[in-house]
Amino acid sequence: MQRCPQLKAGIHANFMRDVFDYLFALPSAQQRHLPKCKSTAARSNAIDLLVELAKGGNGENYLALVDWLQLQHTQHCHDPYGWDYWPQDEGRAACGYVGITNLGATCYMATCLQHLFMIPQAREALLQACNPVKHAEILAELKKLFAFLQESQRRALNPRGFCRVYSMNRQSLNTGEQKDMTEFFNDLIAKLEEMTPELKTAVKDLFCGVLTNSVVSQDCPHVRHTLEEFYCVRCEVHGVKNLYQSLDKLCVTDLLEGENMYRCSGCDCKVKAEKRVMFKKLPKILCLNTMRYTFDMVTMREEKVNSHFSFPMKLVMRDYMELSPTGTDAAESSSSPADQQQQQREEVVDKDDEMQQRLRAELPTVAEQEAQGFVYELIGVTVHTGTADGGHYYSYIRDRLSPSVGDADRWLWFNDSEVRPFDPSQIPVECFGGEVSSKAYDSMQDRFMDFSFERTNSAYMLFYEHVPQQPQQQQPSCLSSLPRRRFNFELPPDLADAVWQDNKSYLQDRNIFNHMYFNFMFQVCAYLRNTVPSDDQVFFKTARLTCSFILETLVHAKEKLNLVQWIEIMDKMLILCPPVCDWFLATMAEDDWWLRQILVSCPSPKMREIFSRFCLEVVNKVRQREPDQLSVNVTNFIRMLLNALEQRGMQQHCRHLDEYFTLLLRLSEGRLETAFMLENRAISRLVQFCLMSRSVSAAQQSASGLEGPAETDDELSLDIVSARHGLGHFEKLGEVVEFLLSRAASEPTAFPLFDEDRQAILPSILHQQQQQQPHQVGTGHQVLFPFVFNFIKQCATGAGTRCAVQLVLSACRLDPSLYAEPLVVTLLQGLASQEGESFQNFVKVLTPLMDPGLRMATGTSNSLGETGFAQLVMRYIWSAVQFGKSPAYCVEWLATQAMRNPVVQQHLLESREHWLPTHLVCHPNLKVRQATFILFTHLLPMRAQVRFHELSSARCKLAVVSPCTVSGSRGQSSVEQRALIADLLRLLLGCLTDIRQAGGAGGGGLDRAEHSCFAPYFNSMTLCLVSADEKRMVTPHLGELWDAFFPRTLSIEISNHGNKYAILNFLLTACTDCPENVTALLGNAKVVNQICTNYILSDMEDSEVIFYNRCMLPAYYGLLRLLCLASPRFSANLCRHTNINWSLRFIAPYPTHYGPASEELLRLCEAILTGGRASRRTREDIDDTGRRRTGQMSETATTWTRALQSATRTRFGLREIYGKLSNLLPVLVDAMYTLHTMFFDSEGCFVYEEMLQLLCIINTCLRVGLDCIERHRDGLLRKGTDVTEQLVELLSNRHQAFHSTTAHIAHGLFFPRLQSPPTFQLNSAAPGANPAYVVNWTSSSWPYYQLVDRLARVSINAMHFTQETAHLCAMVAYEGASLHCSLFAKLWNEGCPLCRIAVSQLSGGSSGVGGSGGTSRQSPLDTLMEDSYFTEYVAAVLTKERRCLVDRHIYAFMTHCFPKHSSVTAEKTEDNSSFISQVEGDVKACLLLLAVVSQQQQQQQESQHGQRSVESRTLRRFVPICY
Repeated sequence: MQRCPQLKAGIHANFMRDVFDYLFALPSAQQRHLPKCKSTAARSNAIDLLVELAKGGNGENYLALVDWLQLQHTQHCHDPYGWDYWPQDEGRAACGYVGITNLGATCYMATCLQHLFMIPQAREALLQACNPVKHAEILAELKKLFAFLQESQRRALNPRGFCRVYSMNRQSLNTGEQKDMTEFFNDLIAKLEEMTPELKTAVKDLFCGVLTNSVVSQDCPHVRHTLEEFYCVRCEVHGVKNLYQSLDKLCVTDLLEGENMYRCSGCDCKVKAEKRVMFKKLPKILCLNTMRYTFDMVTMREEKVNSHFSFPMKLVMRDYMELSPTGTDAAESSSSPADQQQQQREEVVDKDDEMQQRLRAELPTVAEQEAQGFVYELIGVTVHTGTADGGHYYSYIRDRLSPSVGDADRWLWFNDSEVRPFDPSQIPVECFGGEVSSKAYDSMQDRFMDFSFERTNSAYMLFYEHVPQQPQQQQPSCLSSLPRRRFNFELPPDLADAVWQDNKSYLQDRNIFNHMYFNFMFQVCAYLRNTVPSDDQVFFKTARLTCSFILETLVHAKEKLNLVQWIEIMDKMLILCPPVCDWFLATMAEDDWWLRQILVSCPSPKMREIFSRFCLEVVNKVRQREPDQLSVNVTNFIRMLLNALEQRGMQQHCRHLDEYFTLLLRLSEGRLETAFMLENRAISRLVQFCLMSRSVSAAQQSASGLEGPAETDDELSLDIVSARHGLGHFEKLGEVVEFLLSRAASEPTAFPLFDEDRQAILPSILHQQQQQQPHQVGTGHQVLFPFVFNFIKQCATGAGTRCAVQLVLSACRLDPSLYAEPLVVTLLQGLASQEGESFQNFVKVLTPLMDPGLRMATGTSNSLGETGFAQLVMRYIWSAVQFGKSPAYCVEWLATQAMRNPVVQQHLLESREHWLPTHLVCHPNLKVRQATFILFTHLLPMRAQVRFHELSSARCKLAVVSPCTVSGSRGQSSVEQRALIADLLRLLLGCLTDIRQAGGAGGGGLDRAEHSCFAPYFNSMTLCLVSADEKRMVTPHLGELWDAFFPRTLSIEISNHGNKYAILNFLLTACTDCPENVTALLGNAKVVNQICTNYILSDMEDSEVIFYNRCMLPAYYGLLRLLCLASPRFSANLCRHTNINWSLRFIAPYPTHYGPASEELLRLCEAILTGGRASRRTREDIDDTGRRRTGQMSETATTWTRALQSATRTRFGLREIYGKLSNLLPVLVDAMYTLHTMFFDSEGCFVYEEMLQLLCIINTCLRVGLDCIERHRDGLLRKGTDVTEQLVELLSNRHQAFHSTTAHIAHGLFFPRLQSPPTFQLNSAAPGANPAYVVNWTSSSWPYYQLVDRLARVSINAMHFTQETAHLCAMVAYEGASLHCSLFAKLWNEGCPLCRIAVSQLSGGSSGVGGSGGTSRQSPLDTLMEDSYFTEYVAAVLTKERRCLVDRHIYAFMTHCFPKHSSVTAEKTEDNSSFISQVEGDVKACLLLLAVVSQQQQQQQESQHGQRSVESRTLRRFVPICY
């Protein structure tokens, strides 16, 4: 035809129709071969031929083709399409079988039905069954299901109809509840037997077998055989390896004896007997259930057994049959001795049991059973994967009808909708269970590791079919070798028509929904139209076909081919052919099918938006032709949109209506359209739809459907829709109502609002106004504006907030005097009745309504006054707080408004006597009291100075205002502000009576922090204490305050109490810079006696306790400090209290946990030591000096040092105070050990400075202790010898390690120096020749030398001078020799007399060392001289560092100690000739100088340097020794 176009003219028109039918003719039960063109190549060629026939010419062929195609794209020619529909993926499987869709948890049902369907005898019996006696609905659905499984062209069928009529245990089948497959199989088989007699016979012949329970008496000749029918055999799996072992366990012989003896009915007595179960008759289909589920008595739960359990492909049952002769067989049996003995036994038979008699009569003879054989072949396996609590069933089934490959039948895998071939050689892997081994890479060991785990998939049911034995064969036959039997699977006519009607619909959809057809339609609508003469008819039909194809087919397809191009074609046709617009609007107005399908139920927002824009464009095209009036088509279209709101289907798809309401909103923008919508009661319809959708959705949510999740996808409540989709559809609905309402309010003449619409917005206002009922706010009162209330509750989020605000303002503008107050009451009703997100929605709407700028912009100021909505809100707000569900959040919102809105602030100040005591003190909700406190702070004049971010970051029940924050605002308030503060404080002080009534002195309410915590109340009063005038107002109430809360809150039962924390902070603020309050507290005997007994809990593991102490203790210690500074007597009493000793032990050593508390405690100690005599100026100077002293020492160490230094400057309480502080030494040394361990950890190097600070504190403690010893001579430090010994050991080890290592270590690892040591090195000159080096190094190392010196003095004082202490002293002395340090020499010059006295006391009064009589004890000096470093020290002084002998302390020490070590020194210097010659030369030079000096000069020198002459004489005595 392309080469010879003349051929088209000679072709008959029927030929084109034939080609079209070859492509799109639909099959039926009688003509299943249609259409003729099935392959892809044939259909492609036929389409090309059809296009060529329609191309060109006069257009008749083209118009005929368009008409034929138009019929395929109307709603009446096909079933409703789904969304994302692509039937190419839903065709029958290549293996020729159909699956069953899983409706949630129906895999057990699908598996069982597939097994029955694949048994040809069962399928034939079911399809031929008719006239059911019982279960008619189940039989009908089951036949329908089998018919679809046999003839359907779909991939899977939906069993919804069968699930609807089927019931188990008198309960409807719940598709969401999983059941046991064996239970369902037995229940279904039982129902099949009850349906028809034919089915009963077929079921018994296929599945029914007989078991015999034999009991053979040992003590009598009786035997009893009880027959029992079975359909499924339960096989034990636990503890067995295969099916044969499980059958052996089933047929094992049990001996009945003892308590389990059998009562013989023939003898009427108990006898020993053997009991055994055997198979008497086997069915054609043997069903075995593996008992994979067991009940664990330990865990009391059902568990699955996943052990290995094998089963054969061919099962021989002969060993499990009871083949002994009974009845007529006995006469024909052999006469062997065993048989004769068996025949001599008398069988006990119950002749009245008809069931037993029937079963005996139906039993086959032994010969018949032998002839048939006992061989079975596996035909099906049901596998369960998962656990006992849940899992999944699927099956492997043998196909015995399809042609087989070779000698074996094929196997298929049925898994719900999926059916595919299966290799039976994989049955052991897929069905036996057990463990599976695998390898995994271990990154830690860098190798692959073997591991094993249990398989969760294992066989649960086994189906075996009997293989009849052929007479001429010695071996049993197999199923595949048997001759194929022909079964009658013919469907009844009604079933066949139903199946092929569904097939016709599916095949039509498959022919349409494919890329080839989509491209063909694109050619017809976009290309072929241009090849024929253009006229209105061609344009109209083509545009109609294009529109129908897009809206009816393309939008439903999963793969929307060329969608953008299709939209462009449709837009062009609307421009070129205006009648298409009229046709579209008329079609939409006549039938809302496209509206419901696309704009309502379509789940794709993109497609809904495209359709909405298309509808709006069509309306605009029509309106452009008639701008002054609305055409009939437009009005009918708008009326159709409004009428759709009354259809129930709209409410079920409410989550898809965003674009629908957007279309209404865009249409209402025209003035004519707005008037038309108001005339048709659009507002009332929208409001009614919104309220009805909410009620219908709630009802649908509460109703329980039969079909489960498959049919309840769209039945969602409004709350669920809100959570998933944001309720955008109701936002748009609100915008439409707001727009129409604003038009009616702004132009009431042009857009009159009818009573029906007015009543929809405010249904109860008119009636209430007529009765003059007062408006009330509360959870039990009627909502005045239901639509406004529900819209704000659900949609006031994001852009919906603005819409809700405008909706309220538009409603108010209708009649502000009538509607303003009810609207405010409705909003406050929402605050009172809602919680969570819904409550926040009402807050978001109320907040902008309080803004005066919004009031002026909306024009409501004339009717509402200058205050706008604020005055109305303040009139009812406290009712919402009183009766609401979220009163605390209401008060918080009011606090934010008080900070921004002067009207609210003024109203709150004027009515403070009404709400402040009620909500700050008496309200039972703690959160309300805390929110009222925040509200109170916003009303104070100095609120700008209060740092609220500190309060919000702290915990609510412990949040207090720091005293320094309040005092910082002093002097910044005017007279009016000060008067207001005083008035507020007076009002708060008047509430103490209410507090005593709530808890009372001795009452039980104040100790429950969660119920009666008055922290907000005391925080509020603390804020008011801005000057001494306000603080003096508190003075008369201090006694009443103490009686109301103390000593109850100080007891051991209340260790974490918000009241105590807030009260102590309030008292501290009231007493700061107010001596009157301090005097009042000291004058109250209860305060003085009870304030010291504050119970403090210290638990380093409990973060809540740590936080509470961190907040409470600074206020407590600060209050005690003020009392101590004012009263020495109170200070003396406090220092004797155990609470201070406990605090120094458990609070002060932990500055990281209790920083401010530890510092305040040390300030308290300083106040106790000074006894109240130091002035405030002196304390400030001490603080400033301590801070300027160093930047490296912490504030805690500085405070400790000040406190201990103060002890040396006063005599008051020194013995008592130091007796308490000396208990701190063990804690300090323990802390030192901890820091030492952390320092040598790789992560703890940051504690170096802390170690230095800790040694500073220990050094100061030792110095003060030694001062006490010097003054009192009573050995106060004797009990600290163990602690000092531990510290000496630690320092000695580290010092020894420093000298023995060659690595670079900072000199003096534990030196508490305040500056770095000098970094320059010595030159070749003598060490003493560099004064700068000596000065710098001495200042750096001097504190460490002092520490070692004091440790030695403490040890000597305690008469516990050990070798370790001597070793440390000698090392430090040797190291300090180059610096000419005299501490070592001074120690022993002053300590030698004390050493002799101590030794004499310990040795029973003998003097000297090693005296006779009593116990001999070595002196500390002798212990020192035995140390090797002491010898090194003496040698260094006499050789390299002889210049240090100029120091009188060193010279005196050498004079006393050197004679005792002269031999040791001689040994040290004997081999060093250079040193001896150097000493000799120095001595001779001294002699020459002394010889030439005159006697007068010598006397003058002796008078000026008294000791120098003694030294000269000593030197003369020393010279012979050197030689």
